[in-house]
Amino acid sequence: MIANKEEAIDFLKAHQPLPPDKELSEEEISDFDTARKIFLNDPDPVCVPLFLQSFGDGDGLGVYPLIGDVILSVDREQIIPHLTTALRSSQRGVAYWSAQIAARTPDSRLVAPLKDLLMVGDRDSRYVAITALEQIGGAVVRRVLESHLATEGDDELRALVDEVLTA
Repeated sequence: MIANKEEAIDFLKAHQPLPPDKELSEEEISDFDTARKIFLNDPDPVCVPLFLQSFGDGDGLGVYPLIGDVILSVDREQIIPHLTTALRSSQRGVAYWSAQIAARTPDSRLVAPLKDLLMVGDRDSRYVAITALEQIGGAVVRRVLESHLATEGDDELRALVDEVLTA
């Protein structure tokens, strides 16, 4: 049981990333949620890369969607470099949930890693990358999405890109 910030940091360092949901123990997710609450109540930039690299496959039994609030409690300038790295992770959960957070943190510095995710990500990751790019907007994003439209094979994602481009 995690009791303080130092124990939360140690837990997060030891879980880079957490196991997939089907292998995630009740104790692990309880400790992860406790770490989330500690840093939500006492924001600290040290937690940003630790949380971003902790996402396993799945939704963390409902806890992963709540991590964005922790990340966004820290100054944007402390977030963007770590978010850029996490978006390029080979760990599916890390890239996917980082794209979710990127949609809530629109910043032109995230265009390149989101573009990369469009090229290598699975369908769900490409969907959230498109959504995050939509939030950033601008001419560069438009060119990225126009280029992606030519290679996207999923009809629903093609329709989403088309919708973003015509909005």
